[in-house]
Amino acid sequence: MAAGIKQRFEQFLHEKNLMTNVLAKIEERTGVSRLYIALAIVGFVAIYLVIGYGASLLCNLIGFAYPAYISIKAIESATKEDDTKWLTYWVVYGVFSVAEFFGDIFLSWFPFYYMGKNESKIDDAFKNISDKATDVADKFKDEG
Repeated sequence: MAAGIKQRFEQFLHEKNLMTNVLAKIEERTGVSRLYIALAIVGFVAIYLVIGYGASLLCNLIGFAYPAYISIKAIESATKEDDTKWLTYWVVYGVFSVAEFFGDIFLSWFPFYYMGKNESKIDDAFKNISDKATDVADKFKDEG
């Protein structure tokens, strides 16, 4: 199965489009296989999505802007198959968006859910708790 995925990925990397043309130029200049270049880019983006600044924007661009562009191109094409494919994508995207909206309400009950989602809010909450604990300790110290 992994060999089939690798073969399909390599076939995709040799199709003619803007991205593969850029990869071909980089491969020509560096001598590094376009497969390794593409895997490095995918790996970098994956790591950036986990720890990078503005990862939400990048995630939205990948999940919304690119499919919107390709959907418009699919509508303009003569074939119906690509229209069906991208309509299915938008239905699934909408279902997940609605599910995430309502899922946040329930997932927030689980420990560490907001650690990945709202880390700055957690930091502020811990700071407030720490400040209040310091104030209480100072009161007890002053009274004693």
